[in-house]
Amino acid sequence: MIVAIHLGAQTNNSFTDARDSKTYKTISIGTQTWMAENIAYKAGNGCWAYNDNAENAATYGYLYWYETAKTVCPTGWHLPSDAEWILLVKYLQGEKVAGSKLKQNGFLPLAAGFRNTFGVYSGLTTHGMWWSSTWNSAMNAWYRLLTFESSKFEKRSLGKMSAFSVRSVKD
Repeated sequence: MIVAIHLGAQTNNSFTDARDSKTYKTISIGTQTWMAENIAYKAGNGCWAYNDNAENAATYGYLYWYETAKTVCPTGWHLPSDAEWILLVKYLQGEKVAGSKLKQNGFLPLAAGFRNTFGVYSGLTTHGMWWSSTWNSAMNAWYRLLTFESSKFEKRSLGKMSAFSVRSVKD
């Protein structure tokens, strides 16, 4: 199915993760193919359902520490680098409007919230935060933030022991 957007066309498809048979929607935006849903693969260490409630993981995917986030993408997919997030944002005409375009065009940016370094959960339904594979210091890595009261898709940095959602981009 072709979905028209303001900046071109996207094809919606799906991908089934062989590890757990979960099927994810995918979307092509510009030259990249992204999973259009948060990863919901149950990893061993460094992986939580929001408020430790498995029903939240079924809807919103899991929240992962940075080191775990680097390992949860299925074969043929990977945790996007900061440069790949930047390419997506440029295609959507910049950080100030990219968030609203993602909300409208199949990326399904569910606001899964986050888990801070003290184990406190916050932001379910209001904050979407997705890791990049790029770190900016020994303790911090880049991530993307989308709040549902804003059209921005902001680049930020935070400690690697926080737990955020993961989106995969196709190799």
